[in-house]
Amino acid sequence: MKNMKTKIPRISLNQSRTKTFTSFVSDDEKNKIISYAAQASMSVSEYARFRALNYPISSRMDRMTLSELMKRSMENTAQLRAIGNNINQIAKMANRKENIPDMKSMLACIQELSANSNEIQTEIMTALKVKS
Repeated sequence: MKNMKTKIPRISLNQSRTKTFTSFVSDDEKNKIISYAAQASMSVSEYARFRALNYPISSRMDRMTLSELMKRSMENTAQLRAIGNNINQIAKMANRKENIPDMKSMLACIQELSANSNEIQTEIMTALKVKS
């Protein structure tokens, strides 16, 4: 059997959700449901409907957060390109038997960019994580 994604039906403009569904839950369950809905950037009603109908739930990361993370990632990429160019120039100098500049500062910069990349990746994964 093929692994098929569940298609989420869309409501047309002339159709609306007018029926209510009441469910009894404990205080702890209510708090968990509210928390999970918030983590998914969904209303409690929308979260409950998606869970009840077995629709996939994925976080809708705040656009500002995503934009900021993308900006930081692009800045890191630009810096890594510059470092790559520097390394290429150093390799050419080494092949010509010229003096090679101190590599300690470049290594420190690479380590900082690596840490920044790991931090960005962690923030993205945290933002996308939704408890089920």
